[in-house]
Amino acid sequence: LAPTLETGGANMSDLAFLDQLYRLGGRAWFDYPAIQPYGFNSAPGEALGPDVLGFQRAAAAREVMDRHGDTNTPLWATSFGWNALPRDWPGEPSPWGVVSADAQAAYAAQAYEVAQTEWPWLGPLIWASWCPERPAGDPWQGFALCADDQTSPGGATWGAIARAAGAPELMPPGAHRTDHPAARYDPGWLVTTSAADPSADGDAVRLAFDGTGLALRVQGGAYWAWLTVS
Repeated sequence: LAPTLETGGANMSDLAFLDQLYRLGGRAWFDYPAIQPYGFNSAPGEALGPDVLGFQRAAAAREVMDRHGDTNTPLWATSFGWNALPRDWPGEPSPWGVVSADAQAAYAAQAYEVAQTEWPWLGPLIWASWCPERPAGDPWQGFALCADDQTSPGGATWGAIARAAGAPELMPPGAHRTDHPAARYDPGWLVTTSAADPSADGDAVRLAFDGTGLALRVQGGAYWAWLTVS
């Protein structure tokens, strides 16, 4: 779903489309909804009104899913970013807004922090482009993360993303699936999105979370087991 505020004709609001998809029973026909929460001219944590596009569009899409009771399905962000073109850019103007190179790097890091600490329902968070093979005047170049020679990584934004993506995963406050990245299981565990079973004595799982308390939901069955918490 591409971000748009239009209500009909050639384009339709991504939120309205998603809402109508659920109303028509479309949930049975997809695994995950995918959106493109480009930042445009706003910071990642900036609250947005219904008539403004930005990174928080992802949270608005999640609200649509929640209203229809689809609280367990992850939402994928398959293309996002802030466009940073030089001041003397000679090509076509950017339809995604324009920020400085410094702001692009800062916003990229903040976006991953928001996703890791506030959005447990988010699946992959994918930057818009790596080394775009586009004409020189194409404003999509403003999303490029590679160096000027188009062959090697470089730039402050790439470094910010690499550091943010490599940071330790934490469970933010909320309810989480058993296969959350912050849950680190020993090799013997059998893990799905809804359950996790140990296979032998001593199997351990380590949880990294942000909060003051932790509750573990245990599923009963026709067996005995001891769970030791430390």
